[in-house]
Amino acid sequence: HFNLGAAYKKKGDVAKAEASMRKAIELDPGFIDGHVGLATLLAEAGKPDAAIEVVRQAAAANPQSGRLQYALGVLGFAAYQVLTFSALARIPASMNAILVSTNVVLIAILSALFLGEKVSWLRALGILVAFAGAMLVTFNRGFSLDGRIDLLGCAFSLLAALCFAVYTVLGKRLVDRNDPLIVTTLA
Repeated sequence: HFNLGAAYKKKGDVAKAEASMRKAIELDPGFIDGHVGLATLLAEAGKPDAAIEVVRQAAAANPQSGRLQYALGVLGFAAYQVLTFSALARIPASMNAILVSTNVVLIAILSALFLGEKVSWLRALGILVAFAGAMLVTFNRGFSLDGRIDLLGCAFSLLAALCFAVYTVLGKRLVDRNDPLIVTTLA
């Protein structure tokens, strides 16, 4: 099924490629090449959230895979950069800076949800102060939207923040289970 998915991808039939690759993963959840291939297909098709979810599933199925660590690094950094630069083509850099800085909040939320970390009132206050400080520094000379907001540009920025937050949380899991130097090198 994986090879069939690759053939469909080469022909440009993303829907059939995705279905075939998902079938390959369903038949063998530990098949890392299937996860990496599907995640790459989804990222290239403009579905970074779905790609990240596939990588998360692969991490759960086989947390010791060096190839998975590499794929997580490529997806985390590549998706983040593509989305950030796509946002910068549509919205002012100051707005992008604020929206991308929400990754701190997203990391705290995802860490609480997926890693079981506690978010104390003091930590929540620190996150809010940091976010407010970033807004103050970014907008110290005022802010102009020239009469309109490009919602797609804002969405790209928020997705970039989400990509980096997911990468950070999944990376913490990998670092907890593997040599941090190797994880960092592969990322």
